[in-house]
Order: sequence, then C-alpha cells, then structure tokens
Amino acid sequence: MSTVGYHIDAFTGEVAGAQQGEVKRHGKVLFEGKAESVFLTPFTNCGTNNRVLAIMDGVEKVHIFPSCMKVADDLEAISNKFFFTTTTRSPSGSTLEGRVLSARNGTTFASAVVWTSPFSGGEALISTEPVSFGAVASYGRAVGDKSTLYKYLNPHLLVATVLDASKGSARVIVLDSSTGRIVHQVVLREIVAERGVQTAMSENWLVYSYLDTQGWRLGSVELYENRRSGKADT
Repeated sequence: MSTVGYHIDAFTGEVAGAQQGEVKRHGKVLFEGKAESVFLTPFTNCGTNNRVLAIMDGVEKVHIFPSCMKVADDLEAISNKFFFTTTTRSPSGSTLEGRVLSARNGTTFASAVVWTSPFSGGEALISTEPVSFGAVASYGRAVGDKSTLYKYLNPHLLVATVLDASKGSARVIVLDSSTGRIVHQVVLREIVAERGVQTAMSENWLVYSYLDTQGWRLGSVELYENRRSGKADT
C-alpha cells in the first residue's frame, strides 16, 4: 500500500499528467503505507500557487505535497509554533494528540507530541476543524455601560466534536491546539446520533447544528477576552 498525491483541477476534475482518454490517472507516490493525518499548511507552492498539504505517515513523519524546498524552509522557521493534531484509537477510547514538527530531512519532518487529550471508551471523536480567519473588520463590541468586549482571536483554536451514541449525547469542544487547553465546550443531549453534529468557527464565532428528539437545533456562541485573565469568556 502506498500514499499517492494528485494535482486535480477543482473546476473540471481533470488530473494533471493524465493523457486524454486514459483510464489510469497519474499521481506521485509520497511514501509507502497509509496516511494517518492530512492537513493544510499556511504556505503556497512556488510553481502552482496552491496551498501545500502536510501528510503524516505511520511512523509519525510529515511529508509535504507538492514538494517544495522553499515551503520546507518556511515550515522549519516556524516549526516550534506550527501545531497540528492527530487521533489515535484503541479499545479504551480515542485520544487527540497535539504535535509540532521537529527534525528535518529534506522536505520531510519528524513530529513530536506536546499534549494529549483522552476521551472515554464510549465517546468517538468524529471531527476536528481549525478556526478560520479572514480580514478582521472589528476587534470588539461596545456594550451598554460604554465598555468594550474584545474578541478572543486565537489562531490556534480547534473545534472537536465528540459523540457518545450509547447515551445519545455529544460534546462540541473548542480547544487551544498549542496547549490542549479546553477554551469552551457545549454538551448536547438527546441527539439523533446518526445525523451527527455540524460545526463551523470563524474568528471568535462558533456555530453548530444537530438533530434531537424535538427537531433541528442551531447553536451560536461568541468568545470574548476575559477582562481580568485575558482568557476566553462566552
């Protein structure tokens, strides 16, 4: 078994390198074995201007695709600040691991675990999504006493959804991927497990939807800095 990377035109579905009428598509073999985790890096390839993928293999090495020495240099420069997560599963439950890049060999990096967050055997980690950021139009919100609530803007935030089908419950967890600290969490009860939970987070705004025994529900949470601690409040 090998892990293969492809260049695909998102508008046409065509695969770069495939000849017209070919059934077999061409890809680049990245490594032998199955990919354990795939995520986007913040950098673009010099030739294609497409965002570069990072893929972790079975021995915890991280490969980049498309391969690019400049991107590898940029990743090495922020290796102690570039956090990503992987999931391990066992009969006792799922564990979310926070990792950073470590030793480099060409365009391949080793990785190291910096924190772990275990879940009970009945809970299944069904999704993890990083916060998205665009141009921040406003950094705060004025309130009635003329003070300002400042948005909790943390680029390391990650939204994890954990489902316990046997209990008909789920948790939507916002955590800091650099430390594993839980910033905020919501417990959902009497949900229809088969429909899951959908989440999205932009800047400091979390939205989630799910189906329970009464119908569809939509939740909305905004995170602001605590005036005393500087951490998040809702």
